[in-house]
Amino acid sequence: MSARDLGSARAGLNGWLAQRITALYLAGFSLFATLRLLLDPITDYPAWRAWLSGGAMRLALAVFLLTAIVHGWLGVRSVLMDYLHPGGWRFSASVAVGLGLLALALWSVQIVFWDLRP
Repeated sequence: MSARDLGSARAGLNGWLAQRITALYLAGFSLFATLRLLLDPITDYPAWRAWLSGGAMRLALAVFLLTAIVHGWLGVRSVLMDYLHPGGWRFSASVAVGLGLLALALWSVQIVFWDLRP
């Protein structure tokens, strides 16, 4: 087996870079939300709705939720590829995790944009 048979040394760079970028957004949004809630606590449901109904905040929350799902997929995929042998188990686990994360993504979109229905 030669080095050419093993693939590119940069093949995993895209996944690694995507995970770092998603981690930066997750950390930044978490810091923003924590500081916002510490400096100006929200005490009742109408205040929560008002804070989360703004266009920029709604978009930032939607991006946060979808980024968390992508970040989770990248991490779980890496673990599955490292610890499950190629074949049925790896494929089955990848499909199960992928379907579960797709369901979470659809649910997140429904939660964030629910009150926009006519």
